[in-house]
Amino acid sequence: MISAEIAVSGYILQPPKLPQIPARVEIPSKRLRDLALLAKTVAEARELLREQSDKFEALFDLVLKRADVNADEIERMAESLMAQQKMYEPNIIAALETLDNHISAFRESNDSYLNGPVLRSAEEGVDIGRTWLELYQNLYIRLMKLASDRLTQTEEGSPVFSDSSAAESYIRSLLSE
Repeated sequence: MISAEIAVSGYILQPPKLPQIPARVEIPSKRLRDLALLAKTVAEARELLREQSDKFEALFDLVLKRADVNADEIERMAESLMAQQKMYEPNIIAALETLDNHISAFRESNDSYLNGPVLRSAEEGVDIGRTWLELYQNLYIRLMKLASDRLTQTEEGSPVFSDSSAAESYIRSLLSE
């Protein structure tokens, strides 16, 4: 059983709110307010992304340092992490698709000096959403690799071959035993 101090749930934050941009805004003063709100949303999302990255790094470092956490426990942690990611993924993907559509519409319909900052903020929001999902995938890979490493420390694992001649030599050695 995984000890409470390294339960994956303690290292997972809610996904950030991704910025939204209107397809078209006619009133310049409303546009400036929207731009300020957009910048604030992006800054908050970026900060939450940094916090999540730090939490995942802390989780991995803790598991790495704890030799008493076996391969099965690490694999369960990795699976728990991916279950959480699968829960969040549909909403994040939908928000990213909406944001991509709004970016395209915004590029086509607006001609203003504010387009640049709005588009950069929206594109950064897309990047934040994608990076959020990648954090889960990267930690999953790192945990599964660590589980594999821990498994080979306690059991003889399957050999990894760099080429076919190494595989052939290994098979011949097994047959000769």
